[in-house]
Amino acid sequence: MIHQSHLNTAVAIIGAYEGKEPFHFFSKHYFSQHKKYGSRDRKKITTLCYQYFRLGYAGVSLNTADKILAAHFLCETEPSALLAHFRPLWNEQIGTTLDEKLLLLKEWVYLPDVFPFCDDLSAAIVAEAFVRSFFRQPRLYLRVRPGAMEAVREKLNLAGIAFATPEPDTIALPNTTKTDTLFSPDVQVVVQDISSQRVGRFILQALAGLQGVTVRAWDCCAASGGKSILLYDLAGGAVDLTVADIRPSILHNLQDRFARAGIHGYQMLIADLSVPESELLRQKIQTPFNLIICDVPCSGSGTWSRTPEQLPGYNRDETAHYAALQQKIVTSAARFLAEGGYFLYITCSVFAQENEAMAYFIRDRLGLALQAMQVFEGYKEQGDTMFAALFRYERKTEAVRQK
Repeated sequence: MIHQSHLNTAVAIIGAYEGKEPFHFFSKHYFSQHKKYGSRDRKKITTLCYQYFRLGYAGVSLNTADKILAAHFLCETEPSALLAHFRPLWNEQIGTTLDEKLLLLKEWVYLPDVFPFCDDLSAAIVAEAFVRSFFRQPRLYLRVRPGAMEAVREKLNLAGIAFATPEPDTIALPNTTKTDTLFSPDVQVVVQDISSQRVGRFILQALAGLQGVTVRAWDCCAASGGKSILLYDLAGGAVDLTVADIRPSILHNLQDRFARAGIHGYQMLIADLSVPESELLRQKIQTPFNLIICDVPCSGSGTWSRTPEQLPGYNRDETAHYAALQQKIVTSAARFLAEGGYFLYITCSVFAQENEAMAYFIRDRLGLALQAMQVFEGYKEQGDTMFAALFRYERKTEAVRQK
């Protein structure tokens, strides 16, 4: 049961949160200072906070408590003790459709206000469907590593955990499913969103184009290394891999993850690709790569149904900032692409300025031939929405790599 004290605490936490860090870090710190809450109370309070964030820019005329109640009503499907106390009429309608709920709240919540950036979306994205996705908790997606599907299915069945398999190597689970007691991370399964897994189709296309030659791959914005592990599995381990990131701590975590995944013999370097003509980078990279994976820093807007605290307060200046940063990164990275090689550009953004506009920048300004590009519409499957574009270096141009 959610009590009034849960609502009051959620109001206090939201009032204190300034958005300078992921909300799960902030809330964890808050509860460490307020130890009177048990695990169930903490879960209920954080759920209310996340539901509040899911309303985005809508309901700006409401006070925080009323906005929490409205968001709670829109997100829940089962009767709520909190609504039974404060909004009994809403609680009676809790099992109705989202459209019916929005009609009941028409004086409070206007759907287009939730995400006021629809004019900025990539063309393939259906704006209303994307906005509606904010009111559903994303699924937990696992990518099953080669040869492990039978064992993974058996473990899930023995544990009585219901699952779906939307792709041959993909397991879909409710977001709150605990899998760490069943699977060692990165051994049999990798936690990886369905759209991120589907980017592997472009990796396979590049690998097919490189048949008969040694694949020298550079994951130039590697972060936690998820794309590198995917590449390693798709290539059957037959890849000469280099990983890079600007953050030493991230690369340290990546080393641990690679060890669990059985990946050895790779090269690792710290690199700031936003700095043009880095002589240090040229000294570290002596031979060009025939596959570069460039999963650039971005707005992360395709993941906001998973991290809704990032939506309120976001503005277009941030998109422009990321687009400028992306231009610097792809320009630096593309200089190390070998003739005949492939360049894979990836974002978890829904904004055309970071997606199609960047693809055309790479094609027109860097001279790479666009092979394919796609928006992976994760919002249709309670997943993240991503964008990927695959290019091939078919001719030498001074714009791509200045010697």
